[in-house]
Amino acid sequence: MMQSGMHAALIVLVTALPAHADDTTTAVVSAELGRRYDDALFRKAAKDDAPLVRVAAARAAGRIRDAKAIEWLLPLMHDNEGRVRRAALFALGQIGTPDIVIPLREAIARMSDNDLAMAIDALGKTKDPRALATLLTLVGHRTPTIRQAAALALFRLGNVSAVNELVNVLRTEREPEARWRQIYAISRLLRSKVAQSKVLVAGQPEWVAPLLAGTAKDRPFFERTFAARALGALADQDDALAKLTRDSDPRVVISAIRALATSPQPRQMKEINVLVAHENDLVQEAMLDAYERWEDMPAAIWSQALPHLSGRLRLRALVALARSGAAVDTSDLFQGEVQRTQLEEEYVWSVVPYLAADAPRPDPKTLKHVDAMRTAITSCGNEKTPLAFATQVLQSLIEVDDFTVQAMAIGTFAERDVKSAAPLIVATARKAEGPEWMDVRMEAASALAKLGVYDPWLDEAARTPNRFVRESAAAALKTLNRPVPPQPPLGGFELRGQDTARVLRAAEKLQGARVRLRTNRGVMTMILLPDEAPAHCVNFAQLVGSGFYDGKRWHRVVANFVIQGGCPRGDGWGGPGYTVPDEIGTRPYVRGTVGMPKAGDDTGGCQIFINHLPTPHLDGRYTVYAQVIEGFDVLDRIRVGDRIEKATIEVR
Repeated sequence: MMQSGMHAALIVLVTALPAHADDTTTAVVSAELGRRYDDALFRKAAKDDAPLVRVAAARAAGRIRDAKAIEWLLPLMHDNEGRVRRAALFALGQIGTPDIVIPLREAIARMSDNDLAMAIDALGKTKDPRALATLLTLVGHRTPTIRQAAALALFRLGNVSAVNELVNVLRTEREPEARWRQIYAISRLLRSKVAQSKVLVAGQPEWVAPLLAGTAKDRPFFERTFAARALGALADQDDALAKLTRDSDPRVVISAIRALATSPQPRQMKEINVLVAHENDLVQEAMLDAYERWEDMPAAIWSQALPHLSGRLRLRALVALARSGAAVDTSDLFQGEVQRTQLEEEYVWSVVPYLAADAPRPDPKTLKHVDAMRTAITSCGNEKTPLAFATQVLQSLIEVDDFTVQAMAIGTFAERDVKSAAPLIVATARKAEGPEWMDVRMEAASALAKLGVYDPWLDEAARTPNRFVRESAAAALKTLNRPVPPQPPLGGFELRGQDTARVLRAAEKLQGARVRLRTNRGVMTMILLPDEAPAHCVNFAQLVGSGFYDGKRWHRVVANFVIQGGCPRGDGWGGPGYTVPDEIGTRPYVRGTVGMPKAGDDTGGCQIFINHLPTPHLDGRYTVYAQVIEGFDVLDRIRVGDRIEKATIEVR
C-alpha cells in the first residue's frame, strides 16, 4: 500500500475545486487551463465570499505564473481560511520572483506550522540569497515537518554553504521522513554545478559519519540511495561505496556504482568489475555508465563485459570498443536478439565518427529502422564525422516520412552550422502539417535562429493557430532582430471536445476512481487525484476506457528514478494528437507517484511516468494525477519493452 508518511512535508495540500463550482470558479479554471491571465477576473475571485473561489484564483495564478498576480496574492497569505492562505503561498512560490522574499520573511514569524511549510517551500523557489538566513534558522525547527520543508527549500535555493548546517541537524535527526530529505538536500547541493570540484568538500571529514549512517541496512532504501549519492560527492569515499556495491538490494548497488562513477577511477576496479555479470540488468547498465565516465578505460574491460550483456547493453559495449580503436567482429554478436537487424544498423552508424578517414561509410538509403536513422543523425552531429558526409546523410534522412527523423535532421543541420540547408529546412517545415508534425515546424524555427537565417516562413509560422509553433517562430524572429507579428490571444480551453464545465463535472465523478494496469510483470493499481488535476484525470480515464493503453510499451526505465510508457509510437516521441495544459500542484513526487511527461510547458498528452522513489526536484514542475497504491514490486520489475496488457478503470 501507499506509504502515507511520505506526504508529511506539506501537511495540508491545496484543496482543489469541485466540479459543481459556480460560474466564477468555472471562469477562473477556464482561464487557468487556457493559460490566459485575466487580472480583473482573478482579483474579483480573490475577494469572493466563497473560500473555494479564492483558492481557485490563487491556484490559477500559480499555474499561469504571471508576476502581476503578486499584488493581490500577498494579502491572501493572511486570509481567515487556511486553504486559501496555502493556495496563495503555493502560487507565490510558483511565480518565484525576488519580490516575494521580504513579505514572506516578515509573515513567517506569525504563521502556523501548516502555513509555514508552504511559505518555506516558496522561499526556496525564489533562489534569492536573502532567503538563506531564514531557512537556516528553520532547518533545526522543533517540528519535523518544518525541518523537512526547510531541508528541501535549501536544496532548491542552491546555496552550497547550507550543507554544513544540514549535516549538523542530520547528526541528531530521529525522524525518518526528515532524515531522508536532509540527506537528499545534501546530496543535491554537493552534486550541483557550484560544488563539482571536490576541493570544496575534501576538507570536511566530519560530514562523512552522518552520511555513512544513512547507508545502514535498517534505513529505508531511498535514504540509503540518497546517502550513497552524497558520499560520491565527497573525496576519498571509494572504499565505503565499494562496500555498498555488495549490498543485497540492487537499488543500493546501483546508487553506489553511480557514486563511484564520479571518481576518476576507483582503486577497487577488479572487485567492482564483477558487477557486469550481475543478475540484475539495471546493475549492468549502471556499470556501463560508469565505464563510460572512468578515465582511459581499456578495451579489454569492454571485451570482458560482452559475454554477460545482451540487446542494447551489448550494443553500447561494442560501440565503446570501436571508440577505443579496437577491432570488432560483429558478425555473430547479435545472434538470438529479437531486434538483431535494427541493432546491427545502429552499431554501423554509431561508429561512423570513429572510422578512419579512408574507411568506407554506410549508405543512408539502406536504413530500415527509425531508431537506426536517429542514431545516424546523432553520429552526424558529432564533429568527428566529416561535414560533407554528414550533410549528405542529413539531406537524405530529412526526406523520411517520420517527424522524429525530420526534426532531428533539422536540429543537426543547425548544430553543424550548415547554413546552406536553410531552404531545405523551410521546405520541409512547409510540408509538415497536422499536430503530430509540429515538432518539425518548431525545430525549423529554432534552427533558422541558430543559423542566423531569416525566411518569410517565420512570419507565417508566428501567426499559425498552433500555440507552440507560433511561440517558437516568435522567439526565432526576436533572436534574428526581426519584427514579431502581433500574437493572437490564447484560445479557450477544450479537451477532446469538452469545455471546462464538462471537464469539471466529469472530474467530480472520478473521486475515488482506481485504474488497474495489468502488465506482463504483474498488476499495478493506482488511485486518481481529480482534486489535484481534473483535466489530466478526465483525459487519462477516457483514454483508459477507450482501450488506448492496451498493448502499449514501457519505453523508458531509469533505475532509481522512473518508468515511462503509454506512447502510441512506443519510443517516447508520440502523443494523442492534442495537448493537456499543466496542472501543477502541491502534492509531492514520492514512490509510486504518477506524473505527466512533457517536452515543455503544457505539452502533456497520453504518456505516463511512475516514480521508483521520492524525487523532490520534480515537485512543482510536473503534473501529479495519480498515485500507485498496490503493486510496488511490479513497478520495480518493469523493464524497457514490457507492456501494459490491459488497463481498466473502476469508478466508485
